[in-house]
Amino acid sequence: MHSSSKSVSPSEIWGHAVANITPSAMPAVTISLVAVHSGNFTWLAYSVIGILMMLVALQIGILARHFPSPGSLFFYLSKALHPIAGMLAGFVMIAGYFGALAAAPLLGGLFLEQALAFFWPIHGIGWIALIACVYLLIAWRLARRGIEISARWGLWVEIFSIACIVLIAAFTLGHFGWQDPAQWHFTQLQQSPFTQALILSLLAYGGFETAGNLAGETQAARTAIPKVMLFSVGMVGLFFVAMAYIE
Repeated sequence: MHSSSKSVSPSEIWGHAVANITPSAMPAVTISLVAVHSGNFTWLAYSVIGILMMLVALQIGILARHFPSPGSLFFYLSKALHPIAGMLAGFVMIAGYFGALAAAPLLGGLFLEQALAFFWPIHGIGWIALIACVYLLIAWRLARRGIEISARWGLWVEIFSIACIVLIAAFTLGHFGWQDPAQWHFTQLQQSPFTQALILSLLAYGGFETAGNLAGETQAARTAIPKVMLFSVGMVGLFFVAMAYIE
């Protein structure tokens, strides 16, 4: 990586955190899994988990302020609790990031393959794998050029994706309106399916903690990173709730 020391700005840290949460994936992928269990109360599931994740981000931000390190959760827990706790967190993070690394380009390849199928007769796992490899190559080149460039590009891609989603949501609201009484009949809320929906909606908020990985790349690690963690979860949570209500 060729970024200069202490060269990442707070806005780029924020872009890095938001890009790793990938809010644009929620309306396209994860919301359908949550809606299967929560039905008309999908927005409520994202609201409850959003509030809980704000508290989690606040606590992790406190650790990031006291123990700024590129090790993020691994280092925080090693210092605050025990090295074994940090080791377990590190293995879980590696497994989670590896899963995201494998899933993201494949999903991107699937979506692009479906879009290109309208113009060219292409289909099959071979095309999906090829497109996924292209995505991985682009991501690798951006990371090699510098984390600040990678963070900036990641944010712009998310902004473009979210803008498209918001445009579709605006047309939907213009056609159907805001009023949907079925989403406010709490007497129809079933506890067991809703609990399962809470667990699934929790997955949508992961990624904000990666802001701590940039502690060695910025001069404002103790102040910027805790704020980025809290505000990224809050802003993305509002987007999740709005999209869940509209969809």
